[in-house]
Amino acid sequence: MGADTTCDAVCTIAAVTVCTSGDGCCPAGCAAPEDLDCAACDVRVPEDQPTIADAILAAPQPGVVCIGPGTYTGDLVLRPHVSLQGSGPATIVQGHLLARSLEDADPTPTFVRDLVVKAANVMVSVCPPNDPGCYPSSVVLNGGTIALEMERVTLDGNELPDNLGCANLEVYGGSLSFAFRDSTCISQRGIRFRGDYGSVNAARFDLEVVRNRFQPTTSLGWTYNPVEFLVVSGASCGAQTVPKGSVAKATIVNNEFLATHYEGIYLTPCLKMDAADAAQSEMRIVNNTFVPTPDAIGDLAYAVWYNSVSGYEPKFIYANNLYVGPWANPVRGVAPDVSAGNIATQTSPFVDIATGDVHLVAGSAAIDAADATYAPTNDRDGKPRPVDGDGDGQAKPDVGAHEYTP
Repeated sequence: MGADTTCDAVCTIAAVTVCTSGDGCCPAGCAAPEDLDCAACDVRVPEDQPTIADAILAAPQPGVVCIGPGTYTGDLVLRPHVSLQGSGPATIVQGHLLARSLEDADPTPTFVRDLVVKAANVMVSVCPPNDPGCYPSSVVLNGGTIALEMERVTLDGNELPDNLGCANLEVYGGSLSFAFRDSTCISQRGIRFRGDYGSVNAARFDLEVVRNRFQPTTSLGWTYNPVEFLVVSGASCGAQTVPKGSVAKATIVNNEFLATHYEGIYLTPCLKMDAADAAQSEMRIVNNTFVPTPDAIGDLAYAVWYNSVSGYEPKFIYANNLYVGPWANPVRGVAPDVSAGNIATQTSPFVDIATGDVHLVAGSAAIDAADATYAPTNDRDGKPRPVDGDGDGQAKPDVGAHEYTP
C-alpha cells in the first residue's frame, strides 16, 4: 500500500445477545443451563488443559472442569468434588466414567452435567481397578461416602448392544448416593445400585432417578431391569439389624421406561430397621410410564418387582404410574403400603407408542386421574402439574410421566 493510499474499510462487531451453548459467550441475562457458556469454570478443556483427564487432576477441590464441544477418547477417573460441565450434546466422551475413587468424608456430591457418554459396557462404575468388566463386584469403602449426581446426560450404549448397563454402583463399608436427572439411558440394562449394611457403622443408601428416559439400544430392542435398587443386611431378609442411623431411600419419579423385558424396576429392601431410621427410609415410585415390549407376557411384563417380605422396612409407595401391558396388577412381590392413582391398560393412550412418543393424547383415561397427594409439581418435560386436561374447570394431575396440555 502506497503512502497516499486511502483505507476505507470499516470493522464492526455485532454483540451476542442470544443465550446459546457452545458459542463461547455468556450474554447479559443468560445463565446455565440455558446457556452452558455461563457455567462457572476452574479449568477449561481444551483451553487450559488438552484432555479431560489432565483437567480433572489440575482442578481444585471443590472445582469445575468445563469441556468444550468435541469427542474425547479415554476412560475418566473422577475425583471427589471435581465436577464435569459439558457443552451439551456436542461434548462426547468416548469411554467410561470411573467413580471408584470418589469416596470422601464430605458427602457433598460430585456432578457430571450436559454431555454424552459412549462406552462399550458400563458407563459409570465404582468397581475396583482390577475388574474392568465391573460386574458383579463391589468397592470396599472406609466409612466414607461415594456421592455422584448426573444431570442432562446421555449414556449411550449403542457401541455394544449387549453392554452391562448405564451405571453399575456397588459398595460395602460406607455410604452411596447417586442421582440421575433429566437424562437418557440407552442400554440393555440401566442403573444397578447395590449397598450392603454388613458393616458395624451406619450407612446411607440414596438413589434418585427423576425425569429420565430408559430405552433399548438400536439392535437389541429391549431393556432388562432399567433400575435396580439392591440393599441387603445379612444373608437373608431381616437376618441382621441395620446399624442405627442408617437410611435406605429410592425416589423414582417422572420416568419413561420403554420396551422393558422383565420388570422396569427391581427392589430388594427387606430390612430390619430402627423405627426412627425406617421413618426416613422410603421406596417412592410415582408418576412413571411403563411400556413392556409388545410380546412380553408373564414374568417378562411386570412394571415393578418388590422382592421383600411383608412386615419389613422401608415403606413402599406406588402411585400415579401408567402401565401399558398385559398385567392388570403389574406389581410383583409384596404389595405397596400405598397404592393410589395407578392405571394399567392394554390400550395405548399415547401419541405414538411404536416410535416411543409416550405423551398423552386427548381423551386418555390418564388425564386428570392422578392422586394429587403424591403427584410431583412438574412432569417429565418440566411442565407444571396440574393442568385441566379434560376441560371440566378443575385442574388435576395426570397419571404417568407426562401432563397433557390441551
